[in-house]
Amino acid sequence: MGIIYKHSSPFLRAAQALLKKGKAEAIAPTRQTARCLKQQQPYSLSSLAAELLWQKGQRVLNPLEQYQQLKQAIATTLNPTDLEGTVQTWRRAMQELLQASPNLDGLKAFNTPKIQQLHQVIQQYQAQLQETKTVDPAAVLWQAIALGPVPQTLCIYGYPDPQVDEIAFIEAIAAADSLLYLPHIDGQSLFSPQAELIKRLQGKGWHLDDSQPETQSLGDRLSQKFFGQNSVNFEPKTVQAHVYPNWEAEARGTLGQIKQLLQQGVAARKIAIVTNEDNHWGPLLLHVAQEYEVPLSGELCLFLVYGGEERKSVSC
Repeated sequence: MGIIYKHSSPFLRAAQALLKKGKAEAIAPTRQTARCLKQQQPYSLSSLAAELLWQKGQRVLNPLEQYQQLKQAIATTLNPTDLEGTVQTWRRAMQELLQASPNLDGLKAFNTPKIQQLHQVIQQYQAQLQETKTVDPAAVLWQAIALGPVPQTLCIYGYPDPQVDEIAFIEAIAAADSLLYLPHIDGQSLFSPQAELIKRLQGKGWHLDDSQPETQSLGDRLSQKFFGQNSVNFEPKTVQAHVYPNWEAEARGTLGQIKQLLQQGVAARKIAIVTNEDNHWGPLLLHVAQEYEVPLSGELCLFLVYGGEERKSVSC
């Protein structure tokens, strides 16, 4: 199978050489990762999966269509008094389940009424999508795997902690000469997600390239810091990576650091927060900012990133 790289510099050299020959497809989900591979536009695993589905006459739902189909499935199955509220309540749970597994029949083993209702709604929802030859965005990788895709040579960059559906899709689509960047440090726990994934891929024929670059890039050093290697030093000292246990802790930690900067005299207009989950981060950050008395809705900027494209959410 392919080659796994623990460090970005050797991976980028090998990937750029392969891409230059026109013998591989670059998989880079953000504008920044695409730029590293000298690509003009981001192209994710989901983009590749959607393209494969399109070739077979299937189309991925846009957000409005997704909402309408889910609303119809809930109305048909449950007919709740508060339809809009039920859709909002169940939407995230359904997306997480659809992304977690291609087969949700295991839900039938649970006897709780809510789980049974959820399973019925998902069945109705999937039946509607099958009838219209459409696919939910959360299930796009599983649906593409079901097609039995022809392996392709891929250079995959920008998935430091791939989810279960992404891992399954990589295994299904990556040809023997594919390259995968998966940051990992030698001192990391053998039971860490990255270590377990490397072991799993090696069991399927992937080879590990653990060659050390002469000089580590900022990305390599940040990834090592992220995975717990405290001996990594940065110049300048202000470059840091932080790990938080949940969304709220991250919001509070980030805004706490910003409040410290403001108290030290740093101008709010020189500080920005960048995120790619506006539906969750926007309200959460605004709520915590109000509690911390941080001017997030004033001079401080909040940027929302969509597939590598940025748009400013809060005026500054």
